[in-house]
Amino acid sequence: MTERPEDEQAAEEAADAAGIDVEDLVDEEHEPPVATRAERAYSIRAAVAGVRSTRRFARMSLAVAAIALLVAAGTVALALTGVIGGGDGGVNTQEIVAQVTPSTVRVRANFRGQQADGSGWVLDAGDGLIVTNFHVVSGSTEFDVIADGDSSDAELVAAAPCEDLALLKADETEGLETLPLGSGSDLQQGEPVVALGYPANLSLGEDISSTAGVISVVTSSERLPVPDSPTFEDLVQTDAPLNPGNSGGPLVNADGELVGVNTAILTELGGQPIQGQGYAIGVDRVKEVVSELRRGRSAGWFGTGLVVPPPAAQRRERLGGILATGAVPGTSGFESSLEGALVTGVNGRRVDSDLQSYCDAVEDVDSGDSAVLQVSPRPGRRVRSATVRFE
Repeated sequence: MTERPEDEQAAEEAADAAGIDVEDLVDEEHEPPVATRAERAYSIRAAVAGVRSTRRFARMSLAVAAIALLVAAGTVALALTGVIGGGDGGVNTQEIVAQVTPSTVRVRANFRGQQADGSGWVLDAGDGLIVTNFHVVSGSTEFDVIADGDSSDAELVAAAPCEDLALLKADETEGLETLPLGSGSDLQQGEPVVALGYPANLSLGEDISSTAGVISVVTSSERLPVPDSPTFEDLVQTDAPLNPGNSGGPLVNADGELVGVNTAILTELGGQPIQGQGYAIGVDRVKEVVSELRRGRSAGWFGTGLVVPPPAAQRRERLGGILATGAVPGTSGFESSLEGALVTGVNGRRVDSDLQSYCDAVEDVDSGDSAVLQVSPRPGRRVRSATVRFE
């Protein structure tokens, strides 16, 4: 399964945010058949986000998430110490963790009293710029960044839902350190790596956790087997354990340089259990996307969260499309009152009940462009057109 390690409550929160009574959408006496194991893949919203229940909208969540979710059985993220590989040539994980901790933050996303947690890393300490997964912040309107126990308000600068990346700006920058960026061309299979973040654990504490492993596959283009996953152009596979809450956190090499942004784990495929498959967005792709985000240029985003309606609601209400939730104030989605609307098309291109169809529909829409969305103000209502400027 693909799991986005943070979002168990994302589904119900999204439904509440959209003003939808899930009880009206789900027929208790006709629950859908159990999904195949391949369809039940976990994503790391990031816990990003398959839909785990007909009562939950999964927010592309390795964070609160799918993609927003349950901790894989038997896997607990614990702070690692010691040496990767052992011997004189080993890599000291204690030194790596100490080096990268000031560059790793907890990201807290809030909407109408509901809260979800994920991780992030410091792109620019001086400007307070923090990178995380889109599924960590999707559907929320207020954000906090927590570093070394100190909390700071943050604003969402820009987002790229089809890359599962977002950029926050923290008000307070004291104690933050910029994380150096590595190079994808230097990555080698078998190279040791460490994943840092703030996943759920038994202590329920605020301490950073770390796990260690190696690079299993240097790079690949993949779409995770869940409806709220886009197609990733550059994924790095690792066996470093990832869990709900790791979404958006850094995957670093032995020099403490970013080599990926933790995004998803795979626990089942083709009916067979899988262990030790975590996925991070490769650093070279991160560099490309973030260079635009820091200029305030989003990609395929008009200011709201994007949620795939649960299968039961799709069948009962004959739904198709992506639910717009949690419109961020100041964005076109907020000004156009699109919160809670079902987006069924963009410029005449149909949007089905999966994120990739939305991504296909907006691929030619650039930041600053206006596009005509086909929307239904509520599921089951008549579709209308709305002209929206993309951020």
